[in-house]
Amino acid sequence: MAIVHATTQSFEQEVLHADKPVLVDFWAAWCGPCRMLAPVLESLSDRDDFKIVKVDAETGKVIPLAGAGFRLYRPDGSLITQTFTYPEVTSIDTFYTNSEGYLITPEKLEYGTGYSLVEVSAPYGYPLNSEPVYFDVTADNATEENAVTVVEVTKPNLSLIHI
Repeated sequence: MAIVHATTQSFEQEVLHADKPVLVDFWAAWCGPCRMLAPVLESLSDRDDFKIVKVDAETGKVIPLAGAGFRLYRPDGSLITQTFTYPEVTSIDTFYTNSEGYLITPEKLEYGTGYSLVEVSAPYGYPLNSEPVYFDVTADNATEENAVTVVEVTKPNLSLIHI
């Protein structure tokens, strides 16, 4: 079972009404021992006899996955590379989330179903989870924010990423 990130709103359901024993990790981003414990908890996350729930002790909110590196793959399985031109022309194939958990690509993704997102670099103190997350880019699931098209991708029980 994967580690569940609980919020103030989901704590009661995830912890108090759980169908098995729960190990609750109240942690904070600034806490060195908390970051050191993360790989230990991840190594236990495949056990079925208990559930691990992480809670941000300061805010009670889900922490954005900031500083994680991802590769994007087209529906046909080919790696997406994109180019940005400032300060010099550079092609990239790994995209990083910003402090708010947004993964911003320099070029727009074409509409399509079956894209995949694969984590290739975890933020400090977090275990790498390279299991692909599949998503679609369609007119129905995209929203406009400040003239930028946003698609919300949820990595089940782990994090929320905006592309």
